[in-house]
Amino acid sequence: MNVKYDTPRHNARIILATLYPDPNVRPRHPSQLDRLAESPTIQHLIKRFRQDLGEAMRAYGEAQSADVRTSLPQDPAVPDKEAGSAPHEPVDTSRPSNTPQASEELPTSMTPLPGHEPAITTLTLSIPNGRLGQLYRADLTRLCSGLQACAEVTMMEGDDIGLVLEPPACLSGYPSSTGSHRLRVRGVGHDGQPLVDAVLKFAVIPNSRDLWQNMPADQTAPYAKPESDIDRCASHPGWQLTVGSQRGRSHAHRGSHRDDHGVITHHEGGWDLLVIGDGAGSCHFSREGSRLATTRTLEVLGESLNREGGALEKALTEWWRSTDRSTLPQTAITALSSTVVSSIHAGYQAIVEEAEASGHPVKAFATTLLLAVHKATEDGHLIISFGIGDGAVAALTTPDDVRLMNTPDCGDHAGQTRFLDRALFQEVDDLYRRIHVQVLPDLEALVLATDGVTDPKFDSDNDLHNGPLWWSLFEDIRPHLVAPSTTETMDPLLEYLDFFVERHHDDRTIALLHRRGGVTDAEAASTVGGGQHD
Repeated sequence: MNVKYDTPRHNARIILATLYPDPNVRPRHPSQLDRLAESPTIQHLIKRFRQDLGEAMRAYGEAQSADVRTSLPQDPAVPDKEAGSAPHEPVDTSRPSNTPQASEELPTSMTPLPGHEPAITTLTLSIPNGRLGQLYRADLTRLCSGLQACAEVTMMEGDDIGLVLEPPACLSGYPSSTGSHRLRVRGVGHDGQPLVDAVLKFAVIPNSRDLWQNMPADQTAPYAKPESDIDRCASHPGWQLTVGSQRGRSHAHRGSHRDDHGVITHHEGGWDLLVIGDGAGSCHFSREGSRLATTRTLEVLGESLNREGGALEKALTEWWRSTDRSTLPQTAITALSSTVVSSIHAGYQAIVEEAEASGHPVKAFATTLLLAVHKATEDGHLIISFGIGDGAVAALTTPDDVRLMNTPDCGDHAGQTRFLDRALFQEVDDLYRRIHVQVLPDLEALVLATDGVTDPKFDSDNDLHNGPLWWSLFEDIRPHLVAPSTTETMDPLLEYLDFFVERHHDDRTIALLHRRGGVTDAEAASTVGGGQHD
């Protein structure tokens, strides 16, 4: 059997695998390397690399040709008799060396004959590339040995792209134009005589953020979804619920739909409910899976709390007051089963029913699910959480302190996780291990976030336990939690969720229970225990 290789793709894989900065996390599978090669930033860098390599090879060839020409034997110079040279005066046939001073420097002038004025060394030098709009600094004396002997280096001519030459010879500024550029600088000695005339060649590549396209998703497609979603509602006095969901750049670049979804509500019994889901990017209808799972879970949980909320609060607060918290008592397990567990199962069943009705496999709707339930009680802030998949649920208590209330499911490779499935409800022990209960004396915010938020903000799963990192994130978000003053203004939370971090371009969804601005600790504390009991 004859196998045909895609040579350009195969070569790109080899280059990317070899040059990847961290060999410990270097992608090895061909599909991983292909996805990396499809990134707009990587494609642009490969294109620039090819252009720069071509220019360097041409310059090298020219230099080699010059060396060959200057090394060929020539006839000795004949003295000019009319100039008064003695007929028997010996002729100096010594020749200057034309060897380049450094691999990146290509001198084009030679050392003058004795008695002549010193000649200027001219050279062409490739200096490091810059990025549009980002600070650029290049010390020319380190890049060009010929400039080290110069007392002063000045800019002679070149493209006006926002760069200036600072003493003694530092090229700096914020490049304002992309493409290939040339600048000419001159170095003079202490006597004011010019010594070096250098042409600097470099390129300014686009800001990687500008390479991403924002293509609209097909709103006539099955299960079409808006590119973003935002909701706010009042909680108990002094508190507010907020949720925002923003389509990621990786989806916008392809014109595909947002896969995340998030919902919130404040229940009349004093319960705050927050549910978010992250649809699997590899599953065709995961955007609908996340919507079905979150909305149905929230709906059924609210209904069950109408019936069982009082029993749930009583069972969990009594258990929390006990001296033994190693295992949940049966009363608490029963209360959780009839409320939290039954609502999560209903969310999964909504996916199953849609899969059967549409004729698509259940896996096509795969999604993660994070849930948090809160109530202010006389014992403190009662919080119940559940999580399957990646992302995080965190309770921010006192400054720089946090309680992580889920254990993210992470696979051996980036992007691997677990999704809501039938097996979850068949593994009872695993199901209840995913439920966390806390009664906290202090609470500043309760935060649920998909991995589109946590991955760029936390370098590792261990960092999710880092209180200062969570508080830093919350302080960044806090000013954006207030609703915009007009409907024409972009919502500040959605604007925040559009932050740019290299290699992190997934959908981003965050749901929060937080204090409203201007509410003091005493005012908020006065509401504890004020919720209605069932």
